[in-house]
Amino acid sequence: MIEKINNTIKNYSLVSKGDRILLCISGGPDSVAMLYAFNAIAKWMRLKLFIAHMNHSLRAAESDRDQEYVERIARSLNIPITCSKENTAELSKIDKLSIETAARKLRYNFFVHTAKKLGIDIIATAHTKDDQAETVLMRVIRGAGLRGLCGIPVKNNINSIRIIRPLIDVPRKDVLSFLASKKIKSRIDKSNTEVKFFRNKIRLRLLPILEDEYNPDIKNVLSNLAELIQKDYEYLDCNYKKVFKKLAKIRRNGTIIFLLNDIKGKHISMKRGLIRHAIGSLCDSLDNIEYRHWKEVESLMASRPQGAKVNLPNNVVIEKTERFLKFSIYKRLRPEKIQQPLHIFKVPSTVSFGRRRLIATRSNCKPYLSKKSKHNEYLDIKDADFPLTLRTYKSGDRIKPLGMNGYKKISDIFIDDKVPLKRRKNIPILVSSRGEILCVFGVRISDTCKVKENTEKVVKLELLTR
Repeated sequence: MIEKINNTIKNYSLVSKGDRILLCISGGPDSVAMLYAFNAIAKWMRLKLFIAHMNHSLRAAESDRDQEYVERIARSLNIPITCSKENTAELSKIDKLSIETAARKLRYNFFVHTAKKLGIDIIATAHTKDDQAETVLMRVIRGAGLRGLCGIPVKNNINSIRIIRPLIDVPRKDVLSFLASKKIKSRIDKSNTEVKFFRNKIRLRLLPILEDEYNPDIKNVLSNLAELIQKDYEYLDCNYKKVFKKLAKIRRNGTIIFLLNDIKGKHISMKRGLIRHAIGSLCDSLDNIEYRHWKEVESLMASRPQGAKVNLPNNVVIEKTERFLKFSIYKRLRPEKIQQPLHIFKVPSTVSFGRRRLIATRSNCKPYLSKKSKHNEYLDIKDADFPLTLRTYKSGDRIKPLGMNGYKKISDIFIDDKVPLKRRKNIPILVSSRGEILCVFGVRISDTCKVKENTEKVVKLELLTR
């Protein structure tokens, strides 16, 4: 198994000597095998290893035992570890996401944040050849084009951090054989046997049928298909990018424009490639763009009258004029006009915020001993993730209100408290480096930074008119 990982690292130039690497370790067989494999090659490659573990709180005490297990391995191997515990089920409900999607969102946000905090450029996840086969099959069933059938990339970037999958050519049976030969135990996630999850249904029901009745080598076939398509798509995408740079006009406000005559005679594959790059340039995501959306845009270009529009997911709007095809983000300009600039928050400091000043000082007063005022807030930010910033409200913001276990949308709090619309856009919001909202000034503070009886250093925020 280690030889296969070495070959993958070499063939795809995943790691260089002296690199700092953040290993994403869940405690399951795949990630534990990756940890021990990297620990074996770390010395001769002079790698500096770090571990990140996300506790999704989905299996009560079992999730905590997974974390304890990973922490124990980290200590035994003398590798620094960073852990985070999140309420995945709650995020799933609040953002109306599936449990799988919510977990993935939390996990990658945490990994990228941890890597940046530790000055690491590479994150390694333990996706195997079996994971690749499952992913390709899932996307075939749900409907995907070439880009989707590329499956899990061997490497890609998220926010300037390189994500690598060194086990992508390793079958899961090899992982289990490796652990057995080394007498290494791992944690078993019982939820992996629950067929209510789509991936589990593919793994436990569909793939065994395909192996038994159609092709015993189906996992290799699907994995090889992904590799072949990846190579072809890389070539096509390179050409899309070249033509996009030549034809696309990007205005100062971010709007992207094509001359209709420039793209009218292009091959349908090139048209879709240009559209894909335009959407990606606007919102960095093609999530939720489906086949029907491509057909709508093609219809817009071919036969709809000037002035017609197509509204796509992620607030992308495509408009057809007499001569142009325009791509923009719906209400893109308005939030930027009302958004106050970001301010790095320090104590003590005085920050100009519109026509007001926000003064931050250390105080010996406890809020329950002080006279209440709509101009003052008292916080305990000792455990907050620094640096902190001040900004104004953004759609989708949520906070864990004082006295509550769960999160609540700030827009709902504004409605409950009858905060006027005009006032909402000017309220200072204190945010941690992980995006955790600590205080909506004069409206709510987070339960995570409440002042307790044993709080030694209280931060007083005072908002004054100039």
